[in-house]
Amino acid sequence: MNRTTRKAVAELLARLNPELLRGWRAEATPLRLAIALLLSAGVAWCIQLAWGWSAFGGAGAAAFAIFSFVVTPIRIVGAIAEEHARHTWQRQRMSALSPVQMMLGKAFGATGLTDLAALCALIFWGMGVYLTEGAALGLPVEQLAEALAHRRAAFPLDAWLMICANLFARFLALALAIRNCDRDRSKAVRGRSSVIAIQLSLLLFGPLAVLQMARPPAGTDKDWSEALWFGFLPMDHDAFWALSGLAFVAFAACWCWCAARETLSGGRLFAFEAVVVSLGVGLWWAGTAYGALDTAGSALLETAYSPARLTTATLLLALAVTAYLWGVAERADRRSAREFLAAPSLRNAPAWLLIVALATAAAAVHLVSGAFYESGEYGYFQLNFWVVSLLGFVVRDLGILFLVLSGRVKRWPELVALASWLVLGIFVPSALVGAGASAGGFDLHLLFSPVALQEPTVNLVIGVVSAWLQAALVVMWLVRRGQLDRKSKHGIGNP
Repeated sequence: MNRTTRKAVAELLARLNPELLRGWRAEATPLRLAIALLLSAGVAWCIQLAWGWSAFGGAGAAAFAIFSFVVTPIRIVGAIAEEHARHTWQRQRMSALSPVQMMLGKAFGATGLTDLAALCALIFWGMGVYLTEGAALGLPVEQLAEALAHRRAAFPLDAWLMICANLFARFLALALAIRNCDRDRSKAVRGRSSVIAIQLSLLLFGPLAVLQMARPPAGTDKDWSEALWFGFLPMDHDAFWALSGLAFVAFAACWCWCAARETLSGGRLFAFEAVVVSLGVGLWWAGTAYGALDTAGSALLETAYSPARLTTATLLLALAVTAYLWGVAERADRRSAREFLAAPSLRNAPAWLLIVALATAAAAVHLVSGAFYESGEYGYFQLNFWVVSLLGFVVRDLGILFLVLSGRVKRWPELVALASWLVLGIFVPSALVGAGASAGGFDLHLLFSPVALQEPTVNLVIGVVSAWLQAALVVMWLVRRGQLDRKSKHGIGNP
């Protein structure tokens, strides 16, 4: 590329996205790019000489996964934290950048070298798959051709899902970095945002890749040819999994765009990304559960749940898990938490509160549909009222989180909330089970258990009352703190 062409490309990028051009100029210099290419080629050559093409492909896949889930989030969060340390972040917020320009510029501008290395790893992975000889797989002769054909046929989809995983982790890390760095100026925000981004990427996107890899090949006894997502979209086609990966990327991009829009506007905006992301992930898992159960036709589950009712249960569980994850990931600072307690409104409500509202709606649908379903040997309370207990414990735990965030704990308040969740949700019930504690035939561990199937109705009612009593105590504490904040704000009781 001559000088004139490079200048024309630079001018085009400057018009389209000046932030992206600035990041590339600072990160991806020609010398650094050349060094990255030489190092990648040297490492790949050594692996091929030592272990052959089969290990060459495996090493490329592992390297691409490490770059996607670990290196890229750390680089993005580190770049945002460095801009805060150099006091250049505020100037960019006052610039004429649009949310899309900021999102794309920050997501791809600081990772030029990492992206080049990841691209090399992806190419090496493909070379290892297509250049591997049958003998290197160590299989019997009659299975070599089939194994090689299946491995090469699965590579395009596997590579596409890995690319989606890279984009998913990238946008997720940037959203967390923007939100947490804006709300917390401490040095710990860099490590916290990186760790949370890595964990969320693995928890939310990982099962998608695992399910796709566990999918049996077409023509086997366990074929998924009849599995339909919500009854109308076939799950055995590669297009379904490819679109699923793209949907997860869209969820993360929506989250990232909302974070960029919020930081550029300089104010807290309605967090509708909580609704989009949590409901989107929940519906994907619910549709997958529907198709899997409808195809399997398990007699044990059919006596308790139909595929349609399992859909609402899966949606509820996905929303509950997402509420926990979102509450820890998007940590509100102490000031915003206290402002919400003093003057609650939908506009400044925490994102996890919106997700809990969605979970409540899913629980209501589950309860109503259960009234018209033939329960067989199980009773209505045993099959349906576990969702009421689950909601109570979710409200209790997230209320504790918000109570800690609005309190005086300044360093790692998420760990304090997590410790309380572990004590109330695992340690206490486990100790009661181990001690065999009971009162009048009632096992005391049910007071802290969100799911207790096949129990007498009276035990389930006691468990529901216990769950919501604990939730009510936490909510009352929050209301009391809000009243004290309002009095303090208006100077009531001050001399």
